Amino acid sequence: MRHVILPQAFRNMTPSLINQTIALLKDTSLVYVISLNDFLGAASKVGQRDGRVVEVYILVAVVYLVLCTAGAWWITWLQRRKAAAAI
Repeated sequence: MRHVILPQAFRNMTPSLINQTIALLKDTSLVYVISLNDFLGAASKVGQRDGRVVEVYILVAVVYLVLCTAGAWWITWLQRRKAAAAI
């Protein structure tokens, strides 16, 4: 099982897991709406403290963009690799 089934199962479930991770990352910004502390909330506090709210929000947006883009690229790469291995 360790040498045959689990590697196949991991290859098949990896894109779904990465999609779920990206969705979870995007949903963390919703936590800020209900006043819990997260990345966006901490950035807001730092921006208000330093008087640079716009710059901090731009940084947060860039970080979210980079993480989501990297995750989407990784999914595409894994799917292409999986399709090439199936041939």
